[in-house]
Amino acid sequence: MDQNKFTSKEQIDLLQKMIVRTDGFHNYANTKSTIILTFIAAIIAAICTNINKALTYLESSDIDHVIVIFKILAFISIVLLCIALKIVLQTVIPFTEKSNTKNIYSFIDISAYYNSESNYINSFKSETEEEFINSLAALQYNLSTGLIKKYEKHKLAIEIMSYSLSLIFIDILIMFLA
Repeated sequence: MDQNKFTSKEQIDLLQKMIVRTDGFHNYANTKSTIILTFIAAIIAAICTNINKALTYLESSDIDHVIVIFKILAFISIVLLCIALKIVLQTVIPFTEKSNTKNIYSFIDISAYYNSESNYINSFKSETEEEFINSLAALQYNLSTGLIKKYEKHKLAIEIMSYSLSLIFIDILIMFLA
């Protein structure tokens, strides 16, 4: 036996640890989604609560073009926040894409690839050690793919939110300078 290769037992143990770790990262990503959603909702609420006060203040300065710019920036900011909100909401939706191969280990693949309980039980009982390792590896790959998709959406939503905050900052500057 090649000493550089893992035994089947080591492969199974390692894959199970990787799956648990990746599942933990999914939980963290879901928590992050909740935090981002809360932050976006708070910003939208702050804008909606204070927009009338800001407009009243600006209207007293009688600078019409500044009021128009303020309204445009506030509108764009809210639109950007709504886009970020939609993107983050997509990360809350459970990842239910099946693996490319039949898999006895993943509940998603079990429901996708087996048409009955008895079919699954028979397949499970006849599973070889190598097939089981492949099932674990396919599950780990699928979980990792879903996790990366969540993180990419988080990143995009945060970038969009930062653009919106930049516009809000410009609106605040307009208020101070008007």
